[in-house]
Amino acid sequence: MGHLLDLLKQSVRTLGQAPAKRRRITPAEEYRRTVESFVREVTGQRPTDWRIFAQALTHSSYVGSNGGKQNERLEYLGDSLLGAVIAAAAYQLYPDEDEGGLTQIRSFLSSRKQINKLARNMGIDKVLRVSPGVDLEHSDVPGNALEAFIGALYLDKGFEATADFVKKQVVISRKNMDKVSRQEEDYKSAFIIKMQREGTPYLFDYLGETEETPGEVVHHIALRVGAEGEILSRGSGPSKKAADQMAAQSALRLLADR
Repeated sequence: MGHLLDLLKQSVRTLGQAPAKRRRITPAEEYRRTVESFVREVTGQRPTDWRIFAQALTHSSYVGSNGGKQNERLEYLGDSLLGAVIAAAAYQLYPDEDEGGLTQIRSFLSSRKQINKLARNMGIDKVLRVSPGVDLEHSDVPGNALEAFIGALYLDKGFEATADFVKKQVVISRKNMDKVSRQEEDYKSAFIIKMQREGTPYLFDYLGETEETPGEVVHHIALRVGAEGEILSRGSGPSKKAADQMAAQSALRLLADR
């Protein structure tokens, strides 16, 4: 009987207690979750130190109003890594290109306009901490943040993970390269990227030069594709570069119509 009375008293005390309050999530903890989720989404890996990524995603305008660390030092590091990885990837992916061609491809892939587009495609502008007055649509801020993110990834995961990220997101991403091919006027680079993506052999075959009028030299190119080296298009121009561009432009138009 005494045991039952003790249980009844305990029940009465429990009923009189207020329900436990759910712990409130602070803005800092909510942003930490946002950063960790974004890193996992774009890299496939969980960050070891989320704070270094938060710094990469913090613009100087935000720091001025809220304190903390901004991303300019990481941007410097990421810019250097981006150029190095793109150069190495271009060297490996395009074994038949000379120095001029490789430089052209690197410039094509790492242009400020393109990096800004890639940053927005990744959604960096959605997680970037920045003051309300900054124009993210018509400025280099998203691209700068992408470079800072690359720097943070290197510090957190090392060079191999960083190189893999850059190759997938910048060099050979199907979605990004489709956008590049449609919007840029560098037809040779767009053609090379398309062939590399599809695994199709190609050759810009220099046929020589002719002198159409005294002192005016015209260079001629045949653009060959496939294992048999079938001629897809031809190009002529005052320089080899111009002839390449003409042949590539014609080839892209032909392929688009097929």
